Amino acid sequence: MDESKNRHTLIRATSALFRRRGYAGVGLAEILAEAGLPKGSLYYHFPGGKEQLAAEATRWAGRKIAELIDASFNDAESFAIGSVALCRAIARLSQDNGRIMGCPVLSIIQAGDEKPDLRQIGADVLGDWLARIAAQARRFGNQHPEADAEKLVIGLQGAWVISLARQNMTAFDTLEHGLRQSLQDCFREWRDPTAGL
Repeated sequence: MDESKNRHTLIRATSALFRRRGYAGVGLAEILAEAGLPKGSLYYHFPGGKEQLAAEATRWAGRKIAELIDASFNDAESFAIGSVALCRAIARLSQDNGRIMGCPVLSIIQAGDEKPDLRQIGADVLGDWLARIAAQARRFGNQHPEADAEKLVIGLQGAWVISLARQNMTAFDTLEHGLRQSLQDCFREWRDPTAGL
């Protein structure tokens, strides 16, 4: 395995472990065992140890979800349709071998006062997701794009946490149903501009 593959393997293994057990629940020995790499490899690529590796894993996972955001909205005909597509994509991402795994930035944000730099990285990742979704809302002509983006992320994160706690997908199903209802309401208003007056 070449050096860049080793680095990427460590990042992916760290992200997977944090999604299962959180930042505080994972040690370097577990990361190395998951990655199948020696200790020297970790410190070669991440001389800052677990904290540096956590930062890189969070940014990597953040980019993966950013790609899902872009893909969900790019071919959508409306913000509501893109929102439904993103809900489905996140629901699929949350599952791994029959288990529901946590959001890849949640445990980093929960590192809190002990690791303020990591919490800031988590906040930056969430900020990027919000900005991307707000840009899509603007593209579709939403009157309140930032608020619409925030509502969607709140819904997705809430569904993710509830699904993780229950280990079932009903919260994502509920969210998707609500997003679809919103889409139907928009369609009714488009067909009858006096609806709701």
